Amino acid sequence: KITQIDLQIAINTEALDHSPKTIRNYNALITSVFSTFRPDFHPRTTLPKKEKVEINIPTEDEVKKILEAAKSTPHYIPVVLAACGGMRRGEICALRWNDIDFAKNTLRINSAIVLDENNNIVEKSTKSYAGDRVIPMMPPVRSALMEAYTESADHDSFIYGCTLHTIS
Repeated sequence: KITQIDLQIAINTEALDHSPKTIRNYNALITSVFSTFRPDFHPRTTLPKKEKVEINIPTEDEVKKILEAAKSTPHYIPVVLAACGGMRRGEICALRWNDIDFAKNTLRINSAIVLDENNNIVEKSTKSYAGDRVIPMMPPVRSALMEAYTESADHDSFIYGCTLHTIS
């Protein structure tokens, strides 16, 4: 008995305190349910406008300053991996020593540490096929990892041993 007006009112109500992306996800679920159980009903809901995310990309000088400031801290490896490896926070946390190929000068990204629906930290595969990748190590990444590798006694472990809350 749900009508187009009922659906639009529900979407508008949810849009008051949810992001446009969340509303689009809700709408996709609702549309899928309708296509299965009411194939004759084709909702044409007006969705909130997508939000443009402003990304602030640091300049080369700013990256150098960030790396220099982090160099003497225990967080240098994740900072250099993010700045020079284009890695996400969860990918950095999931990086293991066996993902590093010093001979080929590459890193293999094949998993990420994420929060599950109960806020527990779990390791999962990357979000997409493209997320599973091999990237070249830039000189600062290679030298930081080489130094950490020689100091590490456990080469079967995570490189940084961090949690998502350590890197924010």
